[in-house]
Amino acid sequence: MQHQLAQAAKLLPNSATANTQYGHLLWQDLNDEARGIILVRRALELAPRDARIHAMLGDMYCNPTGNVFDQTRAINGLKKASEIDRLYTYPHWRLMGLYGDMKRTKEARQEALTYLNLTRRTDKSVARLKADYAFIEKQALQ
Repeated sequence: MQHQLAQAAKLLPNSATANTQYGHLLWQDLNDEARGIILVRRALELAPRDARIHAMLGDMYCNPTGNVFDQTRAINGLKKASEIDRLYTYPHWRLMGLYGDMKRTKEARQEALTYLNLTRRTDKSVARLKADYAFIEKQALQ
């Protein structure tokens, strides 16, 4: 898989998809965060209105144990993704966690509510989010 994605990115340098997929592989699976981010940024140059690429870049900056951890860039990427696609739930879920980690309770609460309103589900798939939201509410009261 790695070889095929590397070849795709090399043969299709103007493909946002090829750059995104190979960049994600480098970042997620091969611990080459710097090169991964370069490719995902290139993908954004090629497809600046692609919400999923903005979310991926924001996600790349969210990892506190990574070499490229940058909360401001993470927030900017995730917010941009949600601005482009207002029905895309993932950025709100990720921002909720990021704001919670930063002790920005009001913003975490807003992102959690936005996520819940967008999903409008009560099944087990959002049980963890509801528990996280309850924790944020508890922190806000303290």
